[in-house]
Parts: sequence; structure tokens; C-alpha cells
Amino acid sequence: MSHIIGIDIGKDKIHISTPTPDEPPKQWVVHVIDMKDPNWWHDLIGHVSHNALVAAEATGYHWFAPIARVLIDNRAANIWYVDGRTTRQVRNVNISKHKTDNMDARALTLIAQRLAGGQAQAGCYPFNLEELTQVNHLRLLVNAHRRSIKQVTRRKNQLRALAHSVWPLLSQRLPTWRTCLTYNCVSPAQIHWLAENMETKMDGRRRRHIANLASLMPPIDADPVIETQSINIDAALRIAESETKDIESEITELLNAQFPIIANRWRTIPASSDIFIAALLVATYGKPDEFERDNFVAAVGAAPLWRSSGKQHKTKPRKTGYRPAVDALHLWTLLLLNSKQPENPVRNYYKAGQRRKLPAARNKLARLLWSVAQSEEGYIYKKTEKEIKNETDRT
Repeated sequence: MSHIIGIDIGKDKIHISTPTPDEPPKQWVVHVIDMKDPNWWHDLIGHVSHNALVAAEATGYHWFAPIARVLIDNRAANIWYVDGRTTRQVRNVNISKHKTDNMDARALTLIAQRLAGGQAQAGCYPFNLEELTQVNHLRLLVNAHRRSIKQVTRRKNQLRALAHSVWPLLSQRLPTWRTCLTYNCVSPAQIHWLAENMETKMDGRRRRHIANLASLMPPIDADPVIETQSINIDAALRIAESETKDIESEITELLNAQFPIIANRWRTIPASSDIFIAALLVATYGKPDEFERDNFVAAVGAAPLWRSSGKQHKTKPRKTGYRPAVDALHLWTLLLLNSKQPENPVRNYYKAGQRRKLPAARNKLARLLWSVAQSEEGYIYKKTEKEIKNETDRT
């Protein structure tokens, strides 16, 4: 048994490394445990001593949760989460530039050894199973919302295509046509009938819209199959929209209950959304205020990939990170660049540089989010001297 452990976690196997005295890290022993073996957890605790310090890469919750429970319940282990960038840097410098499961396990063991010695290590965070469970709950809701939005979009596209096949104007007036569908009126002829026999209890604005729609179409019939399909797809769309709203309510409730401090700070930023905030919290394990700035920017997918050759230095966007968080950061940036939003540092930064592109604006928003997460006052916009000078130069 060892008091210092590094674990590289895979889908079917886990690689456990322990430090070997008088040997370089590259030669440290690695034990492989097959997760398909029903007794895998006996093998695991056989390598770990009580109160051991364990470093594990920040892999998916579902892969790590059973391992963490075994280590905590049976060995009261002190577990640390390690960011993948930190593992790669330690491996490249101290062990090998070749990425293998064995090399990653040795790098994690070296990180665990440094943590045990009291040495600060960037990109390493104490593991708390209860907190991670809450973050995973948020992750499941964010993923469910993402799927629900895609379903809503797909149903709307199907309905818009059917509307065009009935009469082109209906696809342009989709909300009004959907109101007609609730009365089983699909074709222009049926809409004409509805306009003449509308209920007096119906909202006056809706009555006007339906009457106006009917006046712009001839009273012709539609294919009965198309009529049935349109009503069915509209019903499915309403269910998907209702599920989306329910998920959004759950996300807001969870943010208020488990992550109120960071959520309230980020809500002070213009164009904020609880969906954006939830995705970014998942990407940072619910602790964005404990991240170093560069690690936070990388976690939300806004760190540029540098390429240097001679005198040429170029960057391009990375394709890594928690995808909903990357998308949330992108959409939030687009909203802040809109002229309808209040003046903000992201838009000013984007306009100030003639060659700055959208990835630079996303990076600016990521840095703003990190700074607001550290501030008890939340978002307070104050123009910098450089911004004032740029405005003066432009005028």
C-alpha cells in the first residue's frame, strides 16, 4: 500500500501509479485494474493506504464517482482533481512527451507527491463528492436543456416546411398559424372559417392577427395528410417547449440553492442568462473563483492555440472544453456586441482593435467573467483610461 497515489481513469481500466524510492518518475510502477472484473474495487483499495493522498485527472463524473466513493468510504482518502493541462505539462517536462495511460498515471503521482509535500500546484483542486454531485446534477440539466432546444428547433423547422406546403404565407406567420392549429384549423379555407366564427373570449390581438391572415389568402383546402401531420407536430412542439421551460426553472432553482454567490455575481453582467451561467459553472466544477485566470479561460474554451515559426506568431481558437459552456460563451459574446446592450468592456475591446475578431472578444468575456467571480461587488463597468483615449481618437 502507498500513501501517495496517481490514478488515470479510463472507461474500462484504471492505471494506478505509486512512487518508487531512488527511481526516476518515468520508471515508477504502474498497476492496471480491469473495471470489468467484479472485484475491481478490492484490487483498488489493496493499493491505497488509509488517509492516502490521491491525484486523479478531472475526467467525467460518471467514470470517477464509483472510484471516489470506494476510496472515501474504505480508505478516507484525500482526493485531488487535476486539470488535464496540468497533467500534460508535468508529464512533458518530467516524464515523457509521449501520452500514454501509464505516463499520465506517473505524472499524476508526481503531482500527488508535490501536493503531499505542501508544494502549490496550479490546476489542482480538492475533491468534494457532495459538491461534485451538485455540479453533476447541474450538468445533467444543462445537457437536457441542450437536447430539448435541439428538439424544439427540429420541430419548428418541420412545422415551417409543412406550413409552406399548405400556403407560403403560413410559414411567414408561423405563430398565428400555430394558434389556428390549436383549433384544428390548418388550411386557408379552415382559417377563413375560424376568422368568421372566432370565440369572443379569444384574445383581441390574436383575433386581429387571424382575421388579417385570412384576408391575405384564398379559401382553399389542403392535403388531409398534411393537415393531420401539422396538428401532430405542433402538439409535439408544445410538449418540447413546455419541457424546456421546466428545465430552465429547475436550473434557476439549483443555481439559487447551491451556487448563489457566483450566480448572483455573474447575473450583474449585461445579457446574462441562467443557462449561460449554469454551463460555465459546470465547466469550472462549480468553483470558478478558485481557478487561476488562465486555467479558467482554458476551461471555458476561450484560450487561443499559439503557433510560432520564426518571426511568425499566429493563434487560432481551440476546439476543446465543455461544449455547452463554449457555446454559452459564444452566444453571450454576440449579445454583448449588439448595440442594443448597455456599453460594456467586451464591445469596447472588440471595436478598439482594428484586427480583433470574435475569438478575441470571447477571450475578453472569459477574463471579465473570471474577474467578476472574484469580486464581491459583482460587475461594475468603469471606463479605463485607454478606452477613453480610444474614444477621443475616434471622435
